[in-house]
This record gives sequence, C-alpha cells and structure tokens, in this order.
Amino acid sequence: MKNLLRLFFFVSLATALMATTEPGDDVLGQARALATNQMRPEAIAMLKEHLRLHPTDVDARLLYGLVLSWEGRGRYSEAREQLKRVLATHPDYDDALRALINLELWSEHPDRVDKLTVIALRNRPDDPEYLYNRVRALKALKREREAIELVDRLLEIKPDHPRAAQMRRDLEDQGREWSVNVSQTHEWFTDPKIGGWDESQLSLGRRVPAGTVIFRFSRAQHYGILGEQAELEYYWHLRPGTYAYLGGGTSRDASLYPHYRLNADLYHNFPYRLEGSVGIRHMAFSTNINVYTASLGRYQGNWLFTGRTYLSPDRNGMSHSVYFSARRYLNDKGDYFGFRFGRGSSLFESVRTIDLDLLSSTSGSVEISRTVARRWNFTFRAGASSEDRLNRNTLMHYMLDSSLVYRF
Repeated sequence: MKNLLRLFFFVSLATALMATTEPGDDVLGQARALATNQMRPEAIAMLKEHLRLHPTDVDARLLYGLVLSWEGRGRYSEAREQLKRVLATHPDYDDALRALINLELWSEHPDRVDKLTVIALRNRPDDPEYLYNRVRALKALKREREAIELVDRLLEIKPDHPRAAQMRRDLEDQGREWSVNVSQTHEWFTDPKIGGWDESQLSLGRRVPAGTVIFRFSRAQHYGILGEQAELEYYWHLRPGTYAYLGGGTSRDASLYPHYRLNADLYHNFPYRLEGSVGIRHMAFSTNINVYTASLGRYQGNWLFTGRTYLSPDRNGMSHSVYFSARRYLNDKGDYFGFRFGRGSSLFESVRTIDLDLLSSTSGSVEISRTVARRWNFTFRAGASSEDRLNRNTLMHYMLDSSLVYRF
C-alpha cells in the first residue's frame, strides 16, 4: 500500500508539472513516460543531460528528484540534494516542498519533517496535508502534547480526515506517562536434582522529559529458598540518535541474586539504519563478575536484526558468547514477534546464583508481544537451551515467561 501511495503521489505531481510545460518542450513528458513504464534509469539519464544543458529548469530538476526517489532508499540522498536545490532558488515552490517532506517521511527523519512543515505552515496554516505530516513527525519525536493540539486543529478544519481521528487515539495511548508491569517466569531442567526457578516481578515505569525511569521488584524461589531483588533503571535520551541505559539492583539476602549489580549501555544510531551499543554488567556475588557487551542492529523494513556479544574475563582467560535476534514489528504501537539464538560460554544479562556453574550453552527462544484493548500489552516468551554445567553435560533447560503491562 505504501508503494502504491508513493507511485500515486509521484505520478500526480509529474502530471501537474506536465500541465505547465511549453508545448514544444516534451522532455518532462518523455521522462515521465519512461519513469512510469519501468524505465527509470533512462528517465534519470535524460533529465540529467537536460539539466546539464538547462540547469535553471526547476520543473525538470523537481521531476529529476522525484524519479531518483522512485529508485528507493539507495538514492534518497541524491533526490534530497535535487529537491533542496529547487527550494534554494524557489523557496515558495509548493510542489517541491511537499516532495521533500514526503521524502523525509519515507527516509524516517521526523526532525527534518518537523522543521519543513513549520516552514510550510507559515504560508498555508490550514493545509490538511502539511498539518497531518507535522503530526506524524511530532508523534515519531514523542512530542505527543504538541501533536494532539495540532491534530485537534486538523479535525476542526477537516472533520472527515480519513486518518486524523485514529491518529489522535494513538497519540493518547502513546502519551501515557505511567506503566505497571506484572510478569511471571517458570524454568525447569531435565535433571530434577537442580530444581526449578520460579520468579515474579512487579515494575512501575514513569516517562520523564529526558527518558524513562523504571523501578522493579523481583521475588524468586529455587529449591525452596526465597530471594528478593530491588532494581532501578533509567533509559536516558542524550541527543537525537543517542541514548544510554543505566541500571542498578540490590538483594538484601543475596541468596538467589547478587548482593548488588550495576549495568550501563550507550546506544547510537548510525547511517544505513544501523544501531550500535557498548556496555558493561558488574555483579557482586562471593566474587565480583564483570561482563562486557557490544551489539549491532539494523532495521530492514519492518524487521530489526541484532547481533550481540558478551565477554567475561576470569582466571582462565576470556569466555565469550554471541546471540542473534530477529524481530518483526507489526504496527506503530510496538507489537512484534521474533526469535533469538545464542551460543557460548560467557554469562549473559542478569546473572543469578543458578547461572554461576554454567560452562557453555546453545539456546533459542520465540516471543510475541501484542496490544490488547489499547492500554494493555501482553508478551509471551518460550525458550530452551542445551547446557554444560559443572559436573553435568548436555543438560536441557526450559523457560516460559509472560508479562502484562497496563499504561495510564
């Protein structure tokens, strides 16, 4: 559907351009015919040559930028350059401004869309397309209050707008600042001598201007022993494209959890839809354990593919583990399904006493997360691993985890 909308936009705009072309000048018509008949390279070559001879032909340059955009993400930067050149000499060229806004939406640069629509709305304050595109940008930037005010204005101007009412509901849901999460985990082994692990968690989250703060309380049972842990986490937005994760936890009895733990990660977005991170996990049991981690992820369409490694130095050298995950997002509410696969000898994320005798493992899991009745979200995960532990080889370890989140 998105590709069809793009095609309709481009064809409509190119047709409008043709209507203003001089009868004897058929370059735009020929280029448009080539581009709409799966001959875009030929159209690009024709327009490029025409602009070499006639560099001031802004209509041809606009069409050139549009056809470059047709070629997809790999040529977005070239298309952007051409559209900006049109606006540099003709800042009030409405078709060029609309084309650039659409390009920035498709290339997922909401900060640029925000700036461009502010400029556009100065001249056309009641334009439904400009208003809606700015709402989309503000939503992506998590500026829900501004977006709601703007979408209300859009609904006053155009009450029958096909997407504005649903957008307002989505903004209300996204803008809820508090969340409570209840989760339950059950793990068991093929060797009954090890005993199972049952854990309950209660989390309370609060969105703050610079990120999100989460308090979590965990209670677990293993071999009839009860253990408790309190944690505080902060997801800190540092600047556009860069954020940090800081976490700490403590266990008063330290029977099943470490005496304390400290976590830190730094994330950054790179070109080509890449996201990388580096981090450390420090856990204090009878001895201190440090785990270093790094990751690299890439968004491809609705998929997020991530690879992560863990490195743990000890008296015998450096142990390491890697895992790969793939997650497909189903909508802009964050619903998804995915899977993970991991292998290695290093400890992973949150280490517990039952993990300390782990020598190596090969693991896999599947997960799904769905929004229910707008404010509720349910997540379920199931996994299994084949493990080598001290004095035990090829031990099977199974896990079921479910959580329910309510936002208010």
